[in-house]
Amino acid sequence: MYMRAHWLVVGLWMCFTLPARGAHAQAEAAEAEAPASVEAAASPTTKLTAEQWERSYDKARSALKDGAFIAAAAALSQLAEQAPDATRKRVALEASWLALYWSKRGYALQVPSSSSDTDEGGGARPSKRTTDELAILYTSSVIYGVGSGVALAMLTEPNSAAGAILPTLALAGVSATAVYQIDKRVGLRYGAAQAMTSGLYIGFEEGLAWVLWQQEYARWENQLSAKQVASVLWATSTVGVVAGGLVGQLYGTTPGRASLMGSGAFWSALVVGFGVAAMTDNTQTALLSSAVALNVGAVGGVLLGNTMRPSIARVRFIDLGGVCGGLVLGGLYLAVADTSGNSRAAFGTIAAGFGGGLLAAAYLTRDMEPDDPRRPRDESQFSMVPTIAPSAHGHGGTLGLAGAF
Repeated sequence: MYMRAHWLVVGLWMCFTLPARGAHAQAEAAEAEAPASVEAAASPTTKLTAEQWERSYDKARSALKDGAFIAAAAALSQLAEQAPDATRKRVALEASWLALYWSKRGYALQVPSSSSDTDEGGGARPSKRTTDELAILYTSSVIYGVGSGVALAMLTEPNSAAGAILPTLALAGVSATAVYQIDKRVGLRYGAAQAMTSGLYIGFEEGLAWVLWQQEYARWENQLSAKQVASVLWATSTVGVVAGGLVGQLYGTTPGRASLMGSGAFWSALVVGFGVAAMTDNTQTALLSSAVALNVGAVGGVLLGNTMRPSIARVRFIDLGGVCGGLVLGGLYLAVADTSGNSRAAFGTIAAGFGGGLLAAAYLTRDMEPDDPRRPRDESQFSMVPTIAPSAHGHGGTLGLAGAF
């Protein structure tokens, strides 16, 4: 009985002590491994080298530029923890906050169009003349210089060819140089260069229309001399280019609207002049009507431009339509009529061709992208965005404002 109780006690003791020792052994083994794992878990985030950080930062910035704001913010936040120094940490935090700010506001990055320069607050492009309209103005300035030289030669009546040609070449160069200096020092606004070009040709057409009417009206008596004609054409052209430049620069316009003003004047004069000639067979009345219609057409072009908002490309297509319409109908009439045609019918057909071509081209180009004036940046306005970044010493932070002032 005693022996049975003894072995029972030994058995119970082994049942309790062996598992405890096993657990104690496992605890000792875990404790032996714990320092390494705990140290690894408690160690700070692995710092990147400057070269590694820069490569990762470039990738995060690429994601930001591609519009992946959330992914960029996460990557930049991680880079802030892995930054090798305080400066890079601050840069990453600022960029991460910016990505989150853009994401919450629903912003989207847009690539500027190749036909424009950059944007002006929210996608609007800057009020700066385009290369296309400036090139046209340079060409027109050379023509103006040559015309000025011709007018000067008529007024001075030089005794040699050099006395007429050399001043003409010099004035052509001076005109182009003047355009360069104005654009460089003043800075031509968007549409101002085209407004100067349109003003130049409207002024010349105005002077030409009234000179032709006066010459027809006076017939052989009291007609203008060559000097007077040259003076009138030069004066009206000069007034036109100056007026166009001032209006375009001070009030703003677009190349398309400025070009439509010139096209409205030109085509109105042609259509009305040819049409009146077809109806009345009176050259004097036709020239007077053409001179008046030129002014009405210029004003109509300005008003219509506010409604159509055309690009300069659309205006060129409309001009092309007018040319093609006049050539097609006029050519068909001459081909059919042969020698039996008369001038009145020819004038009427050509006028109808001009008008039909213009209307058809305007209708066919109705879906072209419109163009609006671009206003210069208002220096009195500014925008601010709050910023926050940790201090360089790692204690506290820095608050600030960023934006355009």
